[in-house]
Amino acid sequence: LTTDRFGNANSAYSFDSKTNYIDIGNASVINFSDNISISVWIKPTGLSSNMKIIEQVDSVNNWANYQLAVLANGVVNMGLRINNSTTAYTTSNEKVVINEWSHILITWNLNQNSNQCQIYLNGQEVSYSQQTSLNNSLWTGTPENTSIGAGAHSTFEGVIGGLDDMRIYNTALDSNE
Repeated sequence: LTTDRFGNANSAYSFDSKTNYIDIGNASVINFSDNISISVWIKPTGLSSNMKIIEQVDSVNNWANYQLAVLANGVVNMGLRINNSTTAYTTSNEKVVINEWSHILITWNLNQNSNQCQIYLNGQEVSYSQQTSLNNSLWTGTPENTSIGAGAHSTFEGVIGGLDDMRIYNTALDSNE
């Protein structure tokens, strides 16, 4: 545990990208096909090539059904699997800042926003360097497990720093929420 964004000791989770993560299993409440929102506060103390904040993998071929990550240059990246062999990625132009708390919100609704994933950083929708239209329901495959703080099949590609107040919704939040 680490200090949260309000200064409360032992109130946020601390990750080292190598040895710790949270396995939340594969409960049906975290399997999505047409709406998803993920909200999280992150305080990276360093950056690695693919710091996976949350990832759910498929048990058949070990592909991610969905994953939210911060890349080596600090940009936010969301991957949503749209069929058996294709993942649509949305990557922000804006970056999280090392040693500062940043709020990330991703949201996607099959029938709104031109079928595109939206990323908000500290309450503002960001511009994108890559954005793929998701004109179909998400691939759900056979979910195996979902991990917070690292890739779902390993303890590498994980967060370096703290995570706080993660929330996962089966609806697409709008800008007022």
